[in-house]
Amino acid sequence: MTAFLLTPFLGQAVWLWLVFAAVVVAWYSRDWVGRNYLLLLGVSQFFVGGLDILHALSYKGAGIIDARGGNLPTQFWLAGRVFEALCFLVAVWAPQRRYGERWLVGVLSAVFVAL
Repeated sequence: MTAFLLTPFLGQAVWLWLVFAAVVVAWYSRDWVGRNYLLLLGVSQFFVGGLDILHALSYKGAGIIDARGGNLPTQFWLAGRVFEALCFLVAVWAPQRRYGERWLVGVLSAVFVAL
């Protein structure tokens, strides 16, 4: 059972390091980039990474979040993909729009909690 859980956890760990790198690049380049689509995509990846952590921790045999079946990890994974797709659509739909950092983090936090 541990080999079964080790592989997805290692994959999630690598993915989360990449997400962390994207968030750092987007956050610290916000003053150099004229538009905020990069900031929107980078900060949204932070919240997508949070949903991916919940997805990994709710595996049936992990015992960290009581999943009672395979439905909860699938719902976390699907919520992460929907959240990511919506953020990409907003970034493409309004690339010229300026977002304040606090406003952006507040809105993304509200959507994260709502999901």
